[in-house]
Amino acid sequence: MIKNKVSHAKKKRSLKKFLIGTVLLTWTILTSTVASGEELSQYGLADEKIQKIDRLVRDEMKRNHAPGLALSIVMNNKTVYQKSYGFANLEKKIPVTDDTLFEIGSNTKAFTAIAVMQLSDKGLIDLTDPVQKYIPWLKMKYSGQIANITIEQLLHHTSGIPFESIGDIPVSSDNKSLEITVRKLTNHELKFAPGEVFEYATINYAILGLIIQTVSGQSYEDYMKEYILNPLELDNTYFFIDKTKKHLKAQGYKFGFNKPMAFDPPYYRGNAPSSNMVSNLHDMDHWLKIQLETDNSQPLYKFIKESQNSPKLSKDLQYGMGWNIAGNGAVLFHNGSTPSFSSFIVLHPEERLGIVVLSNSLSTFTDPLGKVIDAIIHGGFPEQAPMIENDYYVGLDKTYSMVTYIVSPIAMLVLFLLARMLYRMATKQRFFSGFNSRFYISTAILFFYISAFSLLFYSLPDLLFRKLPWRFVIVWAPYSIYAALILIYSLINLSFVYFWLRYIFKVKRKLNEISSVSSWEDRI
Repeated sequence: MIKNKVSHAKKKRSLKKFLIGTVLLTWTILTSTVASGEELSQYGLADEKIQKIDRLVRDEMKRNHAPGLALSIVMNNKTVYQKSYGFANLEKKIPVTDDTLFEIGSNTKAFTAIAVMQLSDKGLIDLTDPVQKYIPWLKMKYSGQIANITIEQLLHHTSGIPFESIGDIPVSSDNKSLEITVRKLTNHELKFAPGEVFEYATINYAILGLIIQTVSGQSYEDYMKEYILNPLELDNTYFFIDKTKKHLKAQGYKFGFNKPMAFDPPYYRGNAPSSNMVSNLHDMDHWLKIQLETDNSQPLYKFIKESQNSPKLSKDLQYGMGWNIAGNGAVLFHNGSTPSFSSFIVLHPEERLGIVVLSNSLSTFTDPLGKVIDAIIHGGFPEQAPMIENDYYVGLDKTYSMVTYIVSPIAMLVLFLLARMLYRMATKQRFFSGFNSRFYISTAILFFYISAFSLLFYSLPDLLFRKLPWRFVIVWAPYSIYAALILIYSLINLSFVYFWLRYIFKVKRKLNEISSVSSWEDRI
């Protein structure tokens, strides 16, 4: 049995986001019976709701500085709303279209789960088998003992592998990327005993991808194309984009100094089973219809339905195989992020209603936007809404941009003082006091302060970013963080150096001025 425990490491931001999402989903579930008649029938969306959704999207894109967005709504196997907004490339003014390709991030996981179920049906794997049966060298520990993690636990994120393991995923693009990535977990200590606690860890699905690759004898990407994407006729969904399609891919963005800035992150092929899929609005619309299909003769129908089920993790929320599940299966949803894209999908299987939101910027607003659209469709959502939190990355960028603007003039002042100090040293206006106790003690203190501050600076991710390494923070954080942290680090250390030089290089005075009081300028 999976215990209902919650990780104590959640941030205030995560809690706020969870509460907003819970309110929206609860509203949707409670009102779904009210709006399950004509509004959610073959007649589609009422004009009033279409206008409200369109206005909401435009307002939220403007408020959250989103460069581009694509939205599709499916009801009863029909597309009732499909629209593209903004730009696929801001600099070139290329608009988003239904053919624009977006990275879908963690919404890739649902595809990987179907492949796992398919291999299980073929008898090539058993969901209750320990991972070591297929990857013998992958041994992790819990309380000092070798832990037995099952395939099923990987699917449901109950393996005990911590969230922070995402920081171990290396930059890699060669054919051994999956193995290289998974080997990073060898001898790692688990956070929880396998099967006991839910904690989302994206690397769980990298392990699943390596299992798919191992038992099939094909690369993960080739297997997915041949046995999942082709049968489902998802012809515009890829892991690799050839030269003929590159012009269709949106430019990705992340924030910096209060605006979206183009960003092309490193490639993490070892994260392909978790996050590397690229698709367009046409295929994602089709994917919604596949997930909501009721005809059991359709390709992969059995595995798709199995992936929508899960053990119960809490009273209100479960995690299936690539899907968050609420309301005892009434609602399936998942968000997805890469360093420069975001996405959100929500499904109501019984109502045959689905929504997909795609954006070409790293953001958190696609998730609540999709949930508010869902609530609008189900009727009764307050006119004075939206109840959408400010985008986390936009807020983070504003904070660090402000820090940069405040620290910059102070840093310039310190640089000026240091330059003037060096000039006075070069022109013999200040003289070296000699290698005496004054010099050695002050130098030791300088070394101690710079070392201590550098250690603190190096440890900042442990304090601010859930113990994720700097290489992860640099890729995912807004551009303004780089400037702010570099300025702060430089300002503090240069200040240390300035006061040290001022202490060991004394002002040269005329003999008759030795006993006089130094001028204000000499004291600076």
